[in-house]
Amino acid sequence: MTLLNVFYTILKISFLGSVAAIVILFVKKIFKNKISAACHYLIWIILLVRLVMPYYPESSISIYNFFTNHNYKTEEIQSPVINNMSHNYINSNNIQSGVNSSEQKHFSTDSFLIADKQQEFANKNEPNAFNLLPNQSRYTFSEYTYDSNKSRFQVPYIAAIIWLLGVCFGAVYILWLQLSYSMKIKSLSPCNNRNIIAIYEICKSKMKVNKKIPLVMDARIKTPSLLGILHPKIILSPDYVELLMEDELKFVFMHELAHYKRKDIIVRWILIFLQILHWFNPVIWFVFNIIRQDSEKACDEQVLSYIEPNEYKKYGNTMLKMLDIFSGNNSIYGAVGMINRKKFIIERVKNIVNFKKNYLLWSILGIAIFSVLAVFLLTNAKQPPQEVIKIKYEAEEIGPDIELESVSKIKLLSNEQLLTYDMENRQFIIIDDEGNRIDINCEGLPQDFPVQLFTIDSNDYIYTFVSNTEPKIYVHTLEGEKIREINLELKDVNISEENAIFRWDMKVDSKGNIYLLIPQAQQASTQVFDPEGKHIKTLKSDGYVLMVLDEEDNLYTITYKDKVYITKQNPLKDEILWEYEDDKNLSYLRTAAYSKQDQSIYLAELNNNNISKFDPESQSLNKMINMDAILSEKTQDEFNFQDFAINNDGSIYLCVYNNKDNKSYLYKVNSRKIHIEGGIKELTISVRHLSPILEYAINKFENQHPDIVINIDNHNAFSWITSDMTYEETLKTLEESAKKANDFVQKINAQMLTGKGPDILLIDSIPYRRYADKKLLLDLKELMEEDASFDKSQYYSNIFDALEYKGKLYAMPLDFSYPAFLTNTGFLKEQSIEINDKGWTWKDFIDIANRATKDIDGDGTIDMYGMPTIVPERLFQYIYNSLDKGFVDYETGKATFTSEEFIDLLKMCENISQETFVNPDISEGDMQMEGIVLYPFHIHDFSIFYSNGLINADEVSFYGYPTLNNATYNFDSGEMYGINSQTKYKEEAWEFIKYLISEEIQCYQQLYSIPINKRAREIKIEDRFADAEDMMNKYGDLYGYQVTSLDKIKKQLTDNVEKLNEILPKLNHTNMNDIQVDEIIEEEVRRFFNGERSAEETAEAIQRKVEMYFKE
Repeated sequence: MTLLNVFYTILKISFLGSVAAIVILFVKKIFKNKISAACHYLIWIILLVRLVMPYYPESSISIYNFFTNHNYKTEEIQSPVINNMSHNYINSNNIQSGVNSSEQKHFSTDSFLIADKQQEFANKNEPNAFNLLPNQSRYTFSEYTYDSNKSRFQVPYIAAIIWLLGVCFGAVYILWLQLSYSMKIKSLSPCNNRNIIAIYEICKSKMKVNKKIPLVMDARIKTPSLLGILHPKIILSPDYVELLMEDELKFVFMHELAHYKRKDIIVRWILIFLQILHWFNPVIWFVFNIIRQDSEKACDEQVLSYIEPNEYKKYGNTMLKMLDIFSGNNSIYGAVGMINRKKFIIERVKNIVNFKKNYLLWSILGIAIFSVLAVFLLTNAKQPPQEVIKIKYEAEEIGPDIELESVSKIKLLSNEQLLTYDMENRQFIIIDDEGNRIDINCEGLPQDFPVQLFTIDSNDYIYTFVSNTEPKIYVHTLEGEKIREINLELKDVNISEENAIFRWDMKVDSKGNIYLLIPQAQQASTQVFDPEGKHIKTLKSDGYVLMVLDEEDNLYTITYKDKVYITKQNPLKDEILWEYEDDKNLSYLRTAAYSKQDQSIYLAELNNNNISKFDPESQSLNKMINMDAILSEKTQDEFNFQDFAINNDGSIYLCVYNNKDNKSYLYKVNSRKIHIEGGIKELTISVRHLSPILEYAINKFENQHPDIVINIDNHNAFSWITSDMTYEETLKTLEESAKKANDFVQKINAQMLTGKGPDILLIDSIPYRRYADKKLLLDLKELMEEDASFDKSQYYSNIFDALEYKGKLYAMPLDFSYPAFLTNTGFLKEQSIEINDKGWTWKDFIDIANRATKDIDGDGTIDMYGMPTIVPERLFQYIYNSLDKGFVDYETGKATFTSEEFIDLLKMCENISQETFVNPDISEGDMQMEGIVLYPFHIHDFSIFYSNGLINADEVSFYGYPTLNNATYNFDSGEMYGINSQTKYKEEAWEFIKYLISEEIQCYQQLYSIPINKRAREIKIEDRFADAEDMMNKYGDLYGYQVTSLDKIKKQLTDNVEKLNEILPKLNHTNMNDIQVDEIIEEEVRRFFNGERSAEETAEAIQRKVEMYFKE
């Protein structure tokens, strides 16, 4: 809970408490002389309870119903809810995740669609050693987040700070006074006067007080007082005691003992605590003073019940005498005494003189009043009836019978019809919501090349950019009539060298000025021209990639630099109005649009097919639509997003290209309101990073379960690594990422151990085995067995078995991969080198790598290397994770890092990284591995298809890492999820876990590793073969590899898939450590490779620290 939440809670409690206090005062006024003083005092317990507890049951007779709006409420929920708008995705599955989104590939082709399709393959499939690591590795991420700090400077936050300072000051002040007097009281001497002690003991006996309560003498005290809860003491002034007669002294003692019997000291401390919390509320201060007065009256009443009626007057006279000889109150907080203000003493004396024994009727009346007030004041207002409406989105195809061959852009006209351009037929087209089309023949528009760039202005004039020889803009009406032809004074751009104009952007403001965004130029620029084409200025773009104009001609630009920036500016006046900064988290944005309806900017992300809304006023970023989830289940995997537009009622139009039939389609996305009856069930999922498959699954699951809302707690606990980082930058980023991950684990630990954990959590590097030992996670194996609908044979159950802990399964894997060496098999055959991975050793690997390192053409330069450069720490990680022997046994809590095998592993990694078969010019992060024979890799179905392009080899295969035990087959697990045993929605959480591994979700295009669902894998392999054949037939290309023999490559793909098919059922071991253990290993291994420690010293250090970890 944040400070602001705590402050708001205190304000609410304080207000409700003030209402209760006023009601109690009113009731006390009515029944002032009708109930006893004890009842008057008892009633205040209701207020104290009200101020202590924030939550109470609802009631229709609660007094707080007067402060509640009883109108019928409607709550609209747009879900899923991503807390803090955090969207980041990592994954060995997500091949894009390791590529810096600002790095764009460009292709020189005559056809936009061929270029864009190849661009889509490149963006989706470029291999990278970083992004091919499994989820178990914490190093490669791309994220999308908005974490605003603006609230820290708003009035509520400032008020909360002031309140907190007041609480701290009050607490420190009280603590200082208490400690000061506690130190003094230790030096005080007890009362030694036998007469006084005798009177005191008689009083104790009469009031039946058996507790040893010493009398302590203090000359500085102003009035007799009772002090202390566990070890109470009565403090007396020796000077004043001598002035009191025996009977008077007896009354003083009885009064203080009455305070003890009534536990008034505890009540006083509760008042002090509450007064500190509500120091700002004058009502609380006023009422608490009355409570203290009622405490004294109740105490007087109890004393009178122990003495005879003829002594009442003496008791009152004693009080008046003490008022004369004692001066004021003690400055001892938490003490209770007999004397306070004169006016109140006189009132008490009158009560004493008129005191009568309680009648039974009075007691019954007091109990009745207390009960009625408790019902009215210790209940909350009945909440009005509330209808929950869940907002979801549906996509409806516009004109299924429209023949659109190759549409890449759409523009919304003022009548809310769509304008587009079919590049295949070189035709402008207007389309309405019913799918009717009107072809536009633009007068005088050159037809030599298809139009790559066009826009419209506020008058619905079509502006078409043409660059056959000189840059020109043709302006036409919607009827095709040419209005004018504009020659552009384009600056610093050689138009003949630009072959990616389809990536440019063009806008026209209300005055006819033209804005041209050129992101591909060597010096990316945004140039502004007047209506006649004259160059006005070039904006300092700093890498603008997108731009939109609002109705007031303000320009919003999106920039990729070291971070992502959205800037609002008035370019003609050189005014930067504001700049929103996002910490390098937004993924690659395809396009943007401005909505006049809500004055917001909508951003479409290419990598994860999301449309998000950026509100310029609040500068907040919110996810709106996951396009994959709303498109047809049958065809979403075939679509390539192109463009979108927003109309005045908030509906979104999508333009997509179908990779199967090579046609374009239009969709209209409308919000759908689902009325929920019976209440909402909220599931919370906590993740270190939000992956596309989880977000996709949540959207689909909620569509099928309208009564369930899923909240995503996305912690963004990582740092982003890019392929252009230096070794030192990479290490620094790894350390930063590890720290964030460790902080995340500590947060989850605290939540889980206090019973406040999420319903479902990503089992990444968290110590889930410790959770299991404390029974904080559900046994998924048991849920499988109890669920008659769950067929274990549909999955790779050997993966389930390998992940069991103490005979139970706590983590459900979505995917996995097989660690192996990707090899240039054709080159090995040419060199007569054979690999037998059934029983080879690391010594065999080194020998083969040395033999494969060759100067083929004899020019003195090595042409083929055994493997790329891999920093020792990373090489160690590859081999360590692939070992068939674990050095940590979590079931027994024992480690064996001082074993000979681990020490040899350290030495071997150091030696391998220094071998001559390592290519010094190619590192594992490079996009191309040409000239590499053996490449450490994570094999899965998709990687089989792009492996030729990765190492640029005609024949490629893979071989498992050397092992000590031929019966052990390693795998790396991908995303895994567990269920909190404390969840209120066990059935719903299990249904969602099952849905994650269902065929529908496992077939998702962005799940790149091996699906745990067998049927989903079969479907995806079929699709991979179809895509590969289509790609090779159309372009002669297979994910960057120029195919030389179609038959040979098909056979290779088939052989490798069959080889993987044989291995998968045998996988039975994985090395997956808690994050704390990983950090220990990484830290010490880094020191070893830096030369700070020997292998033996490193092993001993790791062993010692891991053992300490197990003992914690």
